[in-house]
Amino acid sequence: MAGYSQMSFSHLPSEMPPHYCYDCNKQYKSSGSYRSHLFAYHTLEADLTLKNGKLVHISRVLGNSFICVCGSLYGTRDSLRRHCSKNCKLVKSVKFYYYLTRPRQGLEQNSPYQESTWKQAPEQNQASKQDRTLALNQSSNLDQTLKLKQIVYIKRMMEIIMLVFIALLVSVWVLLWRIIHS
Repeated sequence: MAGYSQMSFSHLPSEMPPHYCYDCNKQYKSSGSYRSHLFAYHTLEADLTLKNGKLVHISRVLGNSFICVCGSLYGTRDSLRRHCSKNCKLVKSVKFYYYLTRPRQGLEQNSPYQESTWKQAPEQNQASKQDRTLALNQSSNLDQTLKLKQIVYIKRMMEIIMLVFIALLVSVWVLLWRIIHS
């Protein structure tokens, strides 16, 4: 792992736009379309954390290491997460914490990941149609799960409001009954 921490990321801008794929040089309008793209076209280790239905961070693996967009390399996901949430100035301008790439044949001295382009080789970047379909289905399933959770939450809130309303009606009725019969 030593020696890889000095990788060149000088091509990255100081302020990165949200939902931007550096592998493909393309920006997406929403976290949903961005997530679908990553699932379909990139070797992504699915570690999605959603907060209020919005994508907070994505984790991708580089060899046996985790790499931040600023170039810092970490041995565990937790140490990377700590870096991204507290110390990294580059990621604070982004809607998600970190973005990582994973070569399928490991990190080698002359791999495309050592170059400033930071793009996968064409043969590594191709996913079969079946893989893409499966990945898109996984992404849409995640969206459906979120919607179902929101519906369940709204139903529970409505039930609580109804119970509170009924309790208020009963207490008012008891109070009126006591006033009338006193």
